[in-house]
Amino acid sequence: MNLSRWIRRRPVPHALLCDDKRIVIGDGHRRWADASDAIFASNSEAISAVAKDGSVLRVCQRADLDDLPAEDVDPSTVSEHQKELAQIAQIVADAYSTAHEHARENSARGYELLAKFAELSFQRLAAIERAYGQLLAAHARQMESEPSNDGLDGAISGLMSRAMGGTPAGGNGKGGQAP
Repeated sequence: MNLSRWIRRRPVPHALLCDDKRIVIGDGHRRWADASDAIFASNSEAISAVAKDGSVLRVCQRADLDDLPAEDVDPSTVSEHQKELAQIAQIVADAYSTAHEHARENSARGYELLAKFAELSFQRLAAIERAYGQLLAAHARQMESEPSNDGLDGAISGLMSRAMGGTPAGGNGKGGQAP
C-alpha cells in the first residue's frame, strides 16, 4: 500500500498517530511528504489516521507499506555472490537504457517519415482535386460553346448519346434531323 495515498484518502485526517507520537498534518504544499517522512522516521508498527475530533478514521500496519525507504546495508555483510548479482543488475539496467534510447530514436525517425508521407499524400490529393476541377470547368466551357438547336432536349440527348458512346439521336450527328 502507498502511504501517501493512504494518508490523502477521504476523509482526510487531521493528524496521524504512531504509537504515542502524534503527527499533525500541516497546510503547506509538502504536508503529505512531511507526514510520510515523519512516519518513516518513527519505529511504530501501527499508524492511525485521526480526525480533528480525535476519532480514528483508519489504521494500517507498517508491514503493509510498499514504499518504505530502503535500509542502509553494511558493506562488510555483502557477500561476493551479492556483489556479482549487483554487477549483473547494473549491466542489464545499462543495456535496457541503451535499448530504450535506440527505440526512442527509431520511433522518432519513423514518426518523422510518417509525417512526411502524410504531407506528400495531402499535396498530391490537393493536386488531383485541382486537376479534376479544371477538367470539369473545361468540360462545362466546351458544353456551353457547342451550338444547341434543340434546346434542353437536344442537350440531354446529346449528352446521353456521348455517355453511351454513340452519335447523337438520328445517327448523323445533327441532333435528330434526318438526311
